[in-house]
Formats: sequence, C-alpha cells, structure tokens
Amino acid sequence: MADDHETRIASLEAKVKELEALVNISLRLSAADKPLCALLARFGATEAETLAVHALLLETLKLDRPAYQQLHTFVTAQGWPDWR
Repeated sequence: MADDHETRIASLEAKVKELEALVNISLRLSAADKPLCALLARFGATEAETLAVHALLLETLKLDRPAYQQLHTFVTAQGWPDWR
C-alpha cells in the first residue's frame, strides 16, 4: 500500500515538474513577443517578415522537445497566436 502511494506521489511530482516547464516556456515566449516585434521593426522587417519569424518559432516548438511539442499542441488548439 505504501509503495502504491509513493509511486502515485512520484508520478504527480513528475507531472508538476512538467507543468512548471510548460509554464516557464510559455512565460518566456510571451515575454519575448513584444521585444521581438520591436527588434524586427527596428531592423525594418515588414509585417509579413514578422509573421514569418513567429511562424518559425512555432515550428521550432513543434519539432523540438516533448514539452515544447505539448505547448505547441496546446497553443494551436487555443487558436494562438492571433496576429491580426
């Protein structure tokens, strides 16, 4: 019985750690959004080029680590980003 509880606790701790990683990356991405747009504008990027850079970042998320893949799946399911 104690082993079952320890296994469950270990599983929950692993899930919490994974969620923390997802939250951290999403916060980093949201913090990078406006500075990235400003940086691209500073170098004369058009709106289409800015959208292309953001699309490239999303593709990177989709292809990289499993946690990023999950974040990409969540973000696209929510309809984010909406660059209008």
